[in-house]
Parts: sequence; C-alpha cells; structure tokens
Amino acid sequence: MAKPLELRKYETNASLSRRVMAFFIDVIVLYFVAVMPFRHLFLKAFPYEAGFGLLTQTNIIIPGYIYASMFIISMLFLFYFSVTEYFLKQTPGKMLMNIYVRGNTTFLKSLMRNIFLIPFFPFYLLWITEPIYLLTHKYRFLEHITKTRTVEKITTFGV
Repeated sequence: MAKPLELRKYETNASLSRRVMAFFIDVIVLYFVAVMPFRHLFLKAFPYEAGFGLLTQTNIIIPGYIYASMFIISMLFLFYFSVTEYFLKQTPGKMLMNIYVRGNTTFLKSLMRNIFLIPFFPFYLLWITEPIYLLTHKYRFLEHITKTRTVEKITTFGV
C-alpha cells in the first residue's frame, strides 16, 4: 500500500526574482511618499527644458538644497526599510512577495542591512558589491555581516 503524500514546509533563501520585485514595489511606494514632496526642488534646479543638455555639460553646479534633499530622501528610505524589517520582519513589498527577514534582528542590524541605500561615499560602493555577492552566494553581503537572511517558505508534497 502506498504511503500518503505529506505536506512539507521549509525555508530557503528568497529567490532573486522575488527580492527584485519586492524592492521594486517598495521603491514605488517610497517614490510617492519620500520623493514626490521634493519634486518641485528638482524641477527648479533642473528645468525640463534643459533636456539632455545636462548630460553633456562637464561643470554642472548642483545647488546645496539638492544635496540636502537627496540626504533627506535617502534617510527616509533607510528609515522605511529598517523600521519595517525590525518591527514586522518584512517591508510591504516583501509581504506581497511572501518573503521575510529571518534572524535575530536588532534595530542596529536592520540599519546595517539597509546601509546601501545611502547614496554617498563610501556606501554607494555597496551598489556594486551587494548584487555580485547576492548572485554568487544566494544572499547579500550585508546579510552575511548581520547574520540575517531574506527567506521564503516553500511548501511541497512528499513521501
């Protein structure tokens, strides 16, 4: 007589596609919450009429308020990701993609996991190292440092 199939559940590192989609969803949410309030400042500094001419200029003078706006926006991004991952173990994007953060997360670890969001030196170097590490190890470099993982639950049938 054949054994009945059992429902098996296990965790594995979240797939790259789920991670990318979750991040994309979170960035869309943050665009409306954190970037849109500063839109008028960016349009004032870089008028639409300038078009692609800005890309060919070599000595662009960027007003100080643009740097201040970028800093505030990056802090809002860092705050959003760190707070939601600390309290809920997932961001809204991760919730929709059914992935979450596993590990003993303190608020400091949540900040460390997301420090790559700060677009200033030396943090933007992580924009290169994080994807490479993720592709070669199936988890991010900052997850390795903080001893946390972004995981998904898999349910299968087995004997």
